[in-house]
Amino acid sequence: MPVMDARPAESLGDLPALMRGLDGFLPLVEALRAGRSGTIDGAWGSAAALAAATLGLNAPATVLVVLAHPHDLNAWADELHGFCGARPALFPADESEPGQRLKLLQRLRSDDPPRIVLAPIAALLQPVPEPAQLAKRGRRLIVGETIDLEELSAWLVDRGYKRLDAVEYPAEFSRRALVYPACDVDRSKGPQRGRISCAWMDLTPSGTDTDIFIS
Repeated sequence: MPVMDARPAESLGDLPALMRGLDGFLPLVEALRAGRSGTIDGAWGSAAALAAATLGLNAPATVLVVLAHPHDLNAWADELHGFCGARPALFPADESEPGQRLKLLQRLRSDDPPRIVLAPIAALLQPVPEPAQLAKRGRRLIVGETIDLEELSAWLVDRGYKRLDAVEYPAEFSRRALVYPACDVDRSKGPQRGRISCAWMDLTPSGTDTDIFIS
């Protein structure tokens, strides 16, 4: 892919636009959109991340970047962040927090999927639930919706959740409060997106004071 004359880049974010103007890049994009394969030769070091970022910025759907080694994830994520202006989503082989892989699968089915997903080969070799199974076992909560807590508790139990006095691990829930909790969901684009937070009050054992709980 020969280099063409172009204005110098002032930041890493300018490089994808310059790469789109290289001879042979647009035919590559057209081939990929037509369902055919394509190859970029000589993409060493950061050039490989730049090529992936440029494709991701122009792709009609999420681009999956597959890496050979899990320890390359963070370096690639930093480079793609520099080129795209946003961090890619990571699909790890080993979860650093419970449910990390499942959260990404749910986000891919949402109205705001990530532009680029980074995954090592080892992560793709591990089985994941089918989309139909996720849809069947999932439940969408809407802000302002009134929920029957008895029905919701039964729904959680039917899907394998454990009702306990105190929540310590995933797939556990508790309904100890005398006053029904106020709940909201994290709608940011951070790592906690989709996590439900609840706050409620309960009387102390003496009945003369009030405790406030957040989970």
